[in-house]
Amino acid sequence: MPRSSPTNNVSSFFENQRADYSATKQSRFQRRRRGLAAGGAGGDYHIRNESQYYELMEQARDLDRNDSIVGQVINRAVAHTVQDGFQFLPETGDPALDTELYYLWEDWSTDPDQCDISGEQTFKEFESAAMRSTLLDGDCVIKALDNGALEFHEGHEVGTSTRQKNTVLGVTQDTNRRRTHYWIGDGQNGSRGRSKEKSEQYATRDSDGLRLIFHVHNKSRTTLTRGITAFAPIFDVAGMIEDINFAKLVQQQIVSCFAIIRERSADTSHRLPSVGGNIGEGEYGPQHTERADHNTQRLIDDIQPGLEIMGDPGEVLKGFSPNVPNAEFFEQFWLQISMVGANLGLAPCQVLLDFHRETFVGYRGALHEARKGMRANQNCLRRRFHSPAYRWKLTQFAADDPAIMAAAERLGPKFFKHKVQPPAFDYLEPVNDAAADLLRIRNGLTSRRRQCAERSQDWEEIAEESVDDNAFAIQLALKKADEFRRLFPNEPDPPHWRDFISMPTPDGIQVGLTNNQSGESNAATTNTSQAEPARRAPTTNE
Repeated sequence: MPRSSPTNNVSSFFENQRADYSATKQSRFQRRRRGLAAGGAGGDYHIRNESQYYELMEQARDLDRNDSIVGQVINRAVAHTVQDGFQFLPETGDPALDTELYYLWEDWSTDPDQCDISGEQTFKEFESAAMRSTLLDGDCVIKALDNGALEFHEGHEVGTSTRQKNTVLGVTQDTNRRRTHYWIGDGQNGSRGRSKEKSEQYATRDSDGLRLIFHVHNKSRTTLTRGITAFAPIFDVAGMIEDINFAKLVQQQIVSCFAIIRERSADTSHRLPSVGGNIGEGEYGPQHTERADHNTQRLIDDIQPGLEIMGDPGEVLKGFSPNVPNAEFFEQFWLQISMVGANLGLAPCQVLLDFHRETFVGYRGALHEARKGMRANQNCLRRRFHSPAYRWKLTQFAADDPAIMAAAERLGPKFFKHKVQPPAFDYLEPVNDAAADLLRIRNGLTSRRRQCAERSQDWEEIAEESVDDNAFAIQLALKKADEFRRLFPNEPDPPHWRDFISMPTPDGIQVGLTNNQSGESNAATTNTSQAEPARRAPTTNE
């Protein structure tokens, strides 16, 4: 009998002591993943097949066109991210110049004839289109033109008809992966196969380094040149949602038509033919034949509502009403919708606008987490589109106006300093959230201008409007008080102008009123906020 090999040798010892990843070991429980580079590869390795990349884009567009859920999910994600648009706030340090640049930008960005080369879109609509293309196609390119307008190009328009050196899917880079040129087709014919033949090379920046091509994409890897559709990981899930819904609708349609269980004995299991096109015994409606294979045919009943079914002799007919769809279907559907929403940064309740499954605490928590992803998408737009477009437009403002050009030369780089304020999210609990903002202001945890910026508001504009509104109300009340005194000159105690207007009492302030004639003090009127107790009670004697 041969001796068994020893199990305590050096190789067996190190084999048992390994501490690697189990994912690198094949097993019957692990799905075999294909297309992986054994030695590792950059992000562009997985989009090296050009035809497959653009086919993936078209597959996602087909989901958007034909599926009942996907298109609305994208619309919801874009609406939550862009909302009413971003706000541009110049911060050159010169108040007069800031005001002028602000209104110049507002005038240009809200006029489609100035903003869009086709004269159709405002800047806000460019924002929405860019966000939608980023989620659906993977990316888009917006080109700044010499005439001061923008031109939008979808992802399929970026590409070359022949191989170009250091070019990945229409994007040319240098050795540092800095984008130097974009190859963009006209896209007028709709088909990329035709438009790419006319693709032209456009420089990413001008001679001064100012960006002229705004490539909006949300990269998952730094070595990925082009963007990937958000539906790439969930193609099967998104497609099967539609397939299952269709199957359930057909099933429910058949069940709604009729549902009968036929119980037959052995000697009655036959089918009687119809006569003269009428429904014969044992039939479920008009019949037609269908070829099954080369030699056989099968009889098909055209099921219709309102049929009278006559059983064969010895046959028992029993009605059957199944629960379609069943309860498990809704749980499965909700799970699939959650997976689709998670890949687009939406909570499940936001996808279907259905909140009956959520408690308010759960709803608030889901929206709080979803807004983190929306804020990341907003930052992507600001970084890749808004700020470069603003700097480009400011150079054109300066070129068209000598006074602005002189200010730009005087300020230098500070001329381009600005803030892009993303749209704010609404209060979930207005009373509690507003009280929390007030508490932060009173305890010095933030400034008014910073807090307004968090809400996409301008503190200076709010302060000016508040002062103007109060001044108008006080002036109107003073005029009314003077008019009253002229009408009743003998009134011993004429009303004060405050009697004609109700001004809000600041929170935390107690006001005591004293009678001028008797000197007696009335009970104090209080208006104390829960956020901070009152510390003083000034007395007014007016």
